[in-house]
Amino acid sequence: MWQKIKSFTDKLMGQKLSGADLQDDEFQLAAVALMVHAARIDGFYSAEEARVMHRQIQKHFDISEEEATLLIKDADNAERDAIDLYKFTRKLNDELDNDGRKEIVRMLWKIVLADNEITPFEDNLIWRVSELLGVSTNDRIALREAVKASL
Repeated sequence: MWQKIKSFTDKLMGQKLSGADLQDDEFQLAAVALMVHAARIDGFYSAEEARVMHRQIQKHFDISEEEATLLIKDADNAERDAIDLYKFTRKLNDELDNDGRKEIVRMLWKIVLADNEITPFEDNLIWRVSELLGVSTNDRIALREAVKASL
């Protein structure tokens, strides 16, 4: 409860939110829509990618398995209806600080690397999302290497 009040106050005061504050439904939907897009951009949505995405969502947003499943379903619908990535990255970029934006990129790398392979489509997607979020090339590459090392 205190965290929600603090997040609301920070938003009113114009302060950017950190990745830990990403609890708002709109933020969650935007972040998960990008994850869904990353998981299926190569044309193959593996069971391992789905499992990693589900686990990331539950852990990061502190929600139940059922809530994560519903959020993924809603995000899948939103992602299918979207014309471009900007709809999602704009919301995240406007509200998150640099650490929060890097956390989104880190989660995308975890999903993409779930099958231990990065296709050119996946690499290009994370490059585009990183650019739209203002995450530097150096940070994007460092995040990829950190995720690879953690596997």
